[in-house]
Amino acid sequence: MAAAKNSEAPLEMWPHNPEAEAAVLGCILDPTIPGALAVCADELRLAARDFRLVAHELIYAAALDLRAHDTPANSLTVTDALEFAGKLDDVGGAAYVDGLTTRAAPSGNVRPYAEIVKRCANQRRTMKLSGDLARAGHAGDFADVTRIRGEIDALLTDAQPVKQRFQLLSDEEVENLPQPDMLVGSLLVRDTLALLYGDSGTGKSFFALDIALRVATGRDWYGHATVQGPVVYIAAEGAPGMAKRLRAWKAHYGATGATGVQFIGCAVQLLDDGEVQELIRTLATMPTPPALVIVDTLGRSMDGGDESDNSDVHRVVSASDAIRRATGATVLLVHHVGKDEEKGPRGASALRGDMDTVIGLKRDGETTHARCVKQKDLEPFAPFAFRLRRIALDDHADSTSCVIERCDEARAEAGKLRNSEATALECLEASSTPMTNKDWQQTAEVLGGISERTFIYAKKAMLEAGYVAFDNDRYTLTHNGALMLQLHRNQGAIAGGP
Repeated sequence: MAAAKNSEAPLEMWPHNPEAEAAVLGCILDPTIPGALAVCADELRLAARDFRLVAHELIYAAALDLRAHDTPANSLTVTDALEFAGKLDDVGGAAYVDGLTTRAAPSGNVRPYAEIVKRCANQRRTMKLSGDLARAGHAGDFADVTRIRGEIDALLTDAQPVKQRFQLLSDEEVENLPQPDMLVGSLLVRDTLALLYGDSGTGKSFFALDIALRVATGRDWYGHATVQGPVVYIAAEGAPGMAKRLRAWKAHYGATGATGVQFIGCAVQLLDDGEVQELIRTLATMPTPPALVIVDTLGRSMDGGDESDNSDVHRVVSASDAIRRATGATVLLVHHVGKDEEKGPRGASALRGDMDTVIGLKRDGETTHARCVKQKDLEPFAPFAFRLRRIALDDHADSTSCVIERCDEARAEAGKLRNSEATALECLEASSTPMTNKDWQQTAEVLGGISERTFIYAKKAMLEAGYVAFDNDRYTLTHNGALMLQLHRNQGAIAGGP
C-alpha cells in the first residue's frame, strides 16, 4: 500500500486513528453492510478531508462521488472509479481497496468508528486553526484573523453532535416532557407557529407591532407577563410606514431609545428556499437569537404562490417552521381574512390546521374583537376587545398615528368596577400567596356572597382587563388591579350589575 500522508506536518504529530479509518471504509466497501455510507455522510457529516491518510481520503471521496451519481459504492465500483481517475496506484492498488473489507467494524457497526475519525479530524483542525490564528495575530493581519474566526465558527458547528432525527420515547418520558412556556401571557407560546388574521381596518398590524414592542421591552401585556427577548419584524409592505407607529407607541408609553425590535423592510419570500436560508443566516448573526419573528403580511411573502393551494401553503408553513427550528423563536404570520369571515383566514384550510395558535380579529364599529380560534394543547385565551387610539406626534401639527388600547383600559380610566369585580380583587389582595381558582371562588363566595356564575363573569372581566395575572395555575392581583381597586374605593361602585 502507498504510505501517502498529508504534507503539513509529520503524521505522528497529528491526532489520527488509521484502524478506525480502515474499519469505516471496510463497512462502506462491503456490499453486505447496507447504509454504512449514509450513516457516515448524512448522520455524522463525515467528509473526505476528515480522513488523515490520503489513501483513505481518496477512497472515501470516490465512494461519495459514486453515491452522488446513484451508483452503489463497494470495493469493485470504487476500484474502477479510482482507476478511471488515475488514482488507484495512489491508494495502494486494487488489493488494498479490496483488503479493507476484511477490516470492517465488527458486526458492521460503523457509527462508533466513524465518530472516532470525526473526533480526530476536529482535533487536527483545531490545532491547525489555533496555530494559524496565533501567526495572524502576531503578524497583525486582522483580515486573516477574521477569516480564521469564521473557520473556527464553522468547526464548532460541525463538531456539534448530530441528534438522531427520530427518537423513541416511553410513555413515562412523554408524561414528563416540559410544559409549553408562554411568550405573551396566555396568548402566544414560545417556539411555536402562530397566525393573526383579520380584515383591513381591524388594526392587525398595530396589534402585531404592540406585541413586538412589549416582548422586546419586557413590558407586560395588559397584566399578563411577557418573556423579554429580541424581536425581528419583517415589514413586507415596507419599513418606512412603521416610523409613525413606532413614535406613537414610544410617546404613549414614555419609551425612549432602541427597544430591541429589528426590522426587515422588504418581503422574505417563503416559497423561495434560498431567501429563507438567507434569512436564517441573517438571524444567526444576532448576538441573542430572536424570541419572536413577525411576518407582516403573509400575502406579500409568497409571491408566485397560491394561497388557496394546500401544497403552496404547506411549503410556507415548512419555511416558517425552519425559521422556528433555527432560532427557537415564535413565528407569527399576519394575514387577511377570507371572503366569509366565519370560515377564518384567507386561503387554504391547511394554514389554520398547521398553526399552534390562531387569533382572529373582527371589527364592530370603532371596536375590534379578538378571539382564540385555536390554541393547541392549551386552554383558549379569553376573548378581548381593543380600539385604535390616535396619538398626536411632535414632528408636525397634523402628524398623528395610533396605538392599540384595550377597551378595558378605557373603563379603567373612568375608575369603575362592579361590586362583584371589586370583591374578587379584594380576595386576591388579602391573600398572602397566589390563589387557585377553587380557593379564589370559595373565598369570594364566603366574603362577598358571590355566586359561582357571577364569579366566573367577574374573573373573565378581570383577566381581560389585566387586573389579574394567571401563572402556574394560580391567580394574583396585578399592579393595575391594585390601582383600579383603590380608585373604586375612592369613587364608589357603578350601577349595572352585582
